[in-house]
Amino acid sequence: MASSTIRIIVACALLTGCGETKTAPPPPTADVTAPDGDITTAVEAMAERACKCDSRACARTSIAEFVAFTKANWNAKNDAARTQAAGARFAECVIATGVSQAELSNALTALTPQ
Repeated sequence: MASSTIRIIVACALLTGCGETKTAPPPPTADVTAPDGDITTAVEAMAERACKCDSRACARTSIAEFVAFTKANWNAKNDAARTQAAGARFAECVIATGVSQAELSNALTALTPQ
């Protein structure tokens, strides 16, 4: 279930357009685990932080944190609809900073099982 949700998030990220840019960078994320075993609120929080980025550098940090978190929590439970919506919002926000869809796609390719 979680791996199919991650695939949908990756697809949403590849298909989303640009949104408006915000001004404050996200705080760094030290913990890359889902404390209660459900990644839904963590993915929503990552999307919120990414939406506060106003530079590509900030967005790239958010992308790296998202990739690390997802790898660490690949099979975690989640609310699929909320997680997918947060993933799409995350993608819109990082693209709005000037990160290209190709760059985001390349980063998220690391999440595709080989």
